Amino acid sequence: MKFKTDGSITHSGFNVRYSISGSYFPSSGTISSPSYPANYHNNAENNYVIKPPGATRIRLDFTSFILEGSEPSCRYDSVTIKRGTKYGTQLDKFCGTKSSFTRTYTASQLTLMFKTDRSVVRSGFRCVYSRYN
Repeated sequence: MKFKTDGSITHSGFNVRYSISGSYFPSSGTISSPSYPANYHNNAENNYVIKPPGATRIRLDFTSFILEGSEPSCRYDSVTIKRGTKYGTQLDKFCGTKSSFTRTYTASQLTLMFKTDRSVVRSGFRCVYSRYN
């Protein structure tokens, strides 16, 4: 949904409620930061659940990775990989600018957490995931 106004007359606005139910977890797919390849927004918090059916190992191929910050602190913008849910064990944390790279994790489910701060923005990331048994 996109809201656009010309700003000539102001009113109180509107409210929207929605719900999503069900789950769909393909054995492979692509995840990217919001607006990729254009710059992502400040103060973003996006969690992506990766759960390929029958997976015991999951492969992540980052084909593009341009975030603010530097490792190991990743104080500004980052991608964190956790086993299972967002409350699971942290497996990796990435930031900065990297050439293409691949990681393989022993897990049936991963959560990729993308977080940004309130200032500098970059083009973000693109990640192809797949079951890797």
